[in-house]
Amino acid sequence: MANTILKAEDLPCLFENLVEKYQDTRLIQCGTKEKQRWRFAPGEKSTEKVKPLAKYFPELLSLLNSLEKYSICEKHYNQCVANDYFIENLKKIDSLRSLSSVQENERKRLKLMVDYNKTMPKFRTTLLLR
Repeated sequence: MANTILKAEDLPCLFENLVEKYQDTRLIQCGTKEKQRWRFAPGEKSTEKVKPLAKYFPELLSLLNSLEKYSICEKHYNQCVANDYFIENLKKIDSLRSLSSVQENERKRLKLMVDYNKTMPKFRTTLLLR
C-alpha cells in the first residue's frame, strides 16, 4: 500500500462551513487563485490566529484538536491569519453589542423605577386609608 501525501488543497477549508452561518461577520467565501496556494490549518501562525477566532465562531473550538484535517484557502488566510483587521473588527462588533446590551438593561431599569414610582403613591394612599 503506497503512502498518499495529501496536499493542502485536497483538504476542506477550515472556514468554509462558517461563511453562511456567520454572514453578519463578513467572513468571505472560500477561494484561491491559480497561482496562489492553500495552507495547512495546523501551521504555527494559523493555529495562533484561529484560537481567538473561536470566541466568535464556536464551531472552531471542536476543530482545534483536528486541524490536521483542514486547510485554509488563500482568501481566508489573508482575511483571518495574515493580518489582524478581521479579528479587530469582530472585537469592535462584540464591544458594540455589549454596550448596546448594557444600555438596554439601563433603559429597563429606569422604566422599572418610573413604573414603581407611579404605583407606590397609590399603594401608600391605600394603606393610609385602611
